[in-house]
Amino acid sequence: MKTLACREAGFDCDYVVKGETEEEIMRSGEEHAVNVHGMKKEDCTPEFKEKLRGLIKDTWCKTLAWSEDKTRFKNNNLGQI
Repeated sequence: MKTLACREAGFDCDYVVKGETEEEIMRSGEEHAVNVHGMKKEDCTPEFKEKLRGLIKDTWCKTLAWSEDKTRFKNNNLGQI
């Protein structure tokens, strides 16, 4: 799971974009910026998008927990890994 916090992108907003890929995050983030913050599509320049890419966090490890025997991580959605 990847996330991008709107506040970290410079907006006074607590929305967090979530997705499995960087492309999904960028697409959802752009939709949010246009629909909620009134940005225009042309304001989403390559430079702005590059800044946002640098703010994307990979949060997979926060969803994992130790198994009972402490030898493996497990996640109810993924099984043991």
